[in-house]
Parts: sequence; structure tokens; C-alpha cells
Amino acid sequence: MGVQYPTWFGPDDLPLLGTVHVPDSGRARAAVVLCPPLGKEHVDTYRGIKALAESLADRGLLAVRFDYAGAGDSAGAQDDPDAVTGWLRSVVEAVGSARATGASSICLVGLRSGALIAAAAAATEAIDSMVLWDPILSGRSYLREQRAQYTLSIGADDPSDPRVSILGGVLDPGAVSALGALKIDPARLAGVRTLLAVRTAVADTPAVRTLAGALDGDEITLVDHEAFTTPASFHVALPTGHIREIADWIA
Repeated sequence: MGVQYPTWFGPDDLPLLGTVHVPDSGRARAAVVLCPPLGKEHVDTYRGIKALAESLADRGLLAVRFDYAGAGDSAGAQDDPDAVTGWLRSVVEAVGSARATGASSICLVGLRSGALIAAAAAATEAIDSMVLWDPILSGRSYLREQRAQYTLSIGADDPSDPRVSILGGVLDPGAVSALGALKIDPARLAGVRTLLAVRTAVADTPAVRTLAGALDGDEITLVDHEAFTTPASFHVALPTGHIREIADWIA
């Protein structure tokens, strides 16, 4: 499980909250930055991401969990017009914080929309490996899915408010436009050892097969993963077996 401690990193005017997991030995041979999903999915998957961080520390790796700018306990407003830029910068800052520990290599892990954000941020960072964990392949598909779920569970937005609601958050129209333009581009991950972990329901879709064929790495299929990322009740089922698989692949 290792030792964990909270920390702040990033610019003084926009500090970001992180949690660092360190092996019991106090020494780590590499670092892993865990990029969470947005909105309600961040809350639902919190324990699972923490469990992965603890598993990585058990394997001799340093792991960094964090909140994006404007999310959780980090500074910033969630409805900032430049929110997407803030999320990408948060990943870069988290990688910089991990690299400052002296880690010899960096792995990025992105879960759901976190995979979309991490893949975009990876274009500007020298990383050694990446895990696309149940990834959202494009911002457009994410927004379409979120808007449908929000409308079904909550209802329509106030027509006098230009902001756009997702489950567990609200976005400025400018951020919606920027998020809609994001997509996972395998060309940006050229030369990066990558694990693609996808749900059974989408494993054989053309989009996933195209992505898998363009990546340099491995693939695993996630069984019953919806009970973790999009639970039908307040009970969230932790995918302990898949968390172990991912930790083993990284280590």
C-alpha cells in the first residue's frame, strides 16, 4: 500500500491538489500520473483510482493522483471558458511534479475522459508509457453521452443560462467547443508503449479496432466495467482484478 501524503503543485495563483503514493521503502524506480475522469465519474471512480495508486506503490512505483484545475479541491472555476486548457495544463504540471522526484520514467494513466485529456497532454510531454483505461475516444462522443444522461436523470438546462451541464459539472460554451474538438490521436502516441483497456461492449467496434491497430502495446478487455464507472446505484463495484492487471502491466 505504501505511504500517501497530500501535496500542492502548479503555479502559485492556481495551485492543484495532489496525493502522492510512495513505496514503503521510500524509493521508487518510476512514477505514474493518474488522470481521473470528469464530473460524476470522478466521484464514482475515486476509490478505484486510489486502489490502483496503492497497488503501484506496492510494486515499487511512485503514483500521483490529482484534481484538475477547477475540479475537486484544486483552484479555479469549473465553468471557466478555458477549462480544457486548464485540464491539459494540470496534467503537464502533475507530470512535472512526478518528474521532480527524480523518477527515471513516467507513465500516464487516463480513465474515461481522463484518457482523452491525458492523450492530448502527452503530445507535449516526454512519457515512456500510457494506459488508456476505458477511454473516451472523442470529446464529441463524451458530450453526447453526458448530455443524454443528464437530460434523462436531471432534465433540461435553464434556457437563459448559456452554460452546458454534464453529470456532476457545468461547462462554459467555450469549454464545450474545445472539449468537442479533442480526440485520441494514436499518431501523438507514436513510440509510447501503450495499454488499451476497453469494455467488452465496445472492444470490437470499428473505432476501437482502428485505435488498437495503430497503438504500440497491449490490450485487455474489461468485463462488467460499467458497474465501476457508471453504476446504476450508489454502490460502486471496484474492478479489483482489472486494477491488478493494469498495475502489473505498468510495473
